[in-house]
Amino acid sequence: MSLSDLAALGGFVSGMAVLASLALLWFQLRQMSSQVRQSEKNQRAQIRQVHSMRISEAFLGRVDHAELWVKAFNGEALSDAEIYQIVQAMSAVWFSVEDSYHQYRDGLLDEATWQANLAGLRNGLRTPYLRAVWPFIRPSTVSADFVVLVDALLAETKPIASTQVIAAYRASIAREVEAAAGAS
Repeated sequence: MSLSDLAALGGFVSGMAVLASLALLWFQLRQMSSQVRQSEKNQRAQIRQVHSMRISEAFLGRVDHAELWVKAFNGEALSDAEIYQIVQAMSAVWFSVEDSYHQYRDGLLDEATWQANLAGLRNGLRTPYLRAVWPFIRPSTVSADFVVLVDALLAETKPIASTQVIAAYRASIAREVEAAAGAS
């Protein structure tokens, strides 16, 4: 075998090695892309889980103060300490909503979750307690676009008396009990 034959064979072998390396690189890139997509799905699931837990904890925290909330919703006189409790609870709701807004804006919350948050916010904005705290929270919000959003929602949402909330809930319970009795 001549030197030129060996050179040709060496060129062929190195070409095959480059081709094999490219094929291996292609498979590795596909695998990495798949892993990145799965990691992103896992991260979004974890964000949704934490988001749900945060909202659930906010609602469950109010259970511990049910008598205070009933007193407030019935329009009874509240002590300074009770007003402070309500202000703190509603402040926590506002900070949670703002956090959800930023997560949505940054692409961490999906559209359906954000729309559910907005529906809950619109419903909450009907109550005097959430509305009353906004002027105190507004200056400490992180972004001006969140302030614009909330101000617009407040302008388009009409408040209802707290006693109407309890009456509406009692009527809803009565309808469901009646429907259950009729289904038996």
